[in-house]
Amino acid sequence: MEHLSDYVLNIKNYLSEDICLEIIKSLDTISFHRHTYHNPSNENVTHNGNEELWICHNKNISISIIKRFSYAFRRYDMKIKSPYVNFSERTEKFWSEPRFNKYDVNTKMDEHVDHIHTLFDGKRKGIPILTLLGFLNDDYEGGNFYLCGKKMEVSAGQLLIFPSNFLYPHRVDPIIDGTRYSWVSWIW
Repeated sequence: MEHLSDYVLNIKNYLSEDICLEIIKSLDTISFHRHTYHNPSNENVTHNGNEELWICHNKNISISIIKRFSYAFRRYDMKIKSPYVNFSERTEKFWSEPRFNKYDVNTKMDEHVDHIHTLFDGKRKGIPILTLLGFLNDDYEGGNFYLCGKKMEVSAGQLLIFPSNFLYPHRVDPIIDGTRYSWVSWIW
């Protein structure tokens, strides 16, 4: 593999339109809180005030996403053919519960990489090596997603899988109109 894009898997229709709509309908009934960034070097927790997206976790809503993880892991294994790791063998011990992201008008996510330490509580140990990013709707304006500086065309039901390291910075532009919903999980 010669290019960074060789390690990005794009699965269109990972979730059906009906499942996406059902998830969004469920998300509209629960509480979200502001996303924060944790800096492990100085232990500071920060956010962008009213520009920061909203996040939540909900095991019941996550079920339809998690049911398809083994399919996604097999597809990624087939793409990269790594002699060092077999993602198809990853069990729930090696992935985070999906986190739901909600972007209202004027909210965004600054460019960052997913070298996340706060996922691990002492029982789980490690750092993310893969990011699974799923999109639940596309009926909003703005909110463009950029990976490695390149604008990615995304649509409802789509899943992107990419390494969680410093080579894969990503961001979401501010929402201009509507509400953007997505989910994310990390594999170690």
